[in-house]
Amino acid sequence: MIRIINFFYTIPGGNSSFLLQESQKVAEPQDLEPVLEPGRIGFSFDTPGWYVLGSLILLGLFYASYRWIKKYRSNAYRKEALNEVLALKEQGHEMDFTAQLSAIMAILKNVALKAYGRNSVATLHGNSWLLFLESKSDDINFSHFEPMISSAIYENQTPEPNELNELRNLSIKWIKTHA
Repeated sequence: MIRIINFFYTIPGGNSSFLLQESQKVAEPQDLEPVLEPGRIGFSFDTPGWYVLGSLILLGLFYASYRWIKKYRSNAYRKEALNEVLALKEQGHEMDFTAQLSAIMAILKNVALKAYGRNSVATLHGNSWLLFLESKSDDINFSHFEPMISSAIYENQTPEPNELNELRNLSIKWIKTHA
């Protein structure tokens, strides 16, 4: 297909114009040659950007590992206390209930000492101790057991087994959830 394009052109400074004709052949799809594609760009990890990215990823992994280990070690006292309370539960028939109650209260005191420090925990006893425990965790009610604990420790009365189990379960919950 041949197309003729007419251009009118005025020569500057003159009045004459002339017709410029141009012939142009428009290529048909079958006349096109294959498109030349650039050569493949090789992929390599030898560029500096990959070294920077790799270093940042490694630093991030080291930091995350450090934080996880630090958190794990800082919460090791919880796992130790839980194991002690569960061991008391398994030894339930071998120990009398008063001894179990005293052991549970001692475990709670040790956990609180490790978590909150000696200055704020060591002097607490009785109802103030139970209120302290309640203040450090949500949905925990130790003051309900205050008469049972007082009578067992100070008057040497044997607590009821179901109350002791409730206190043990509440202690386990407090150890897991205290802030």
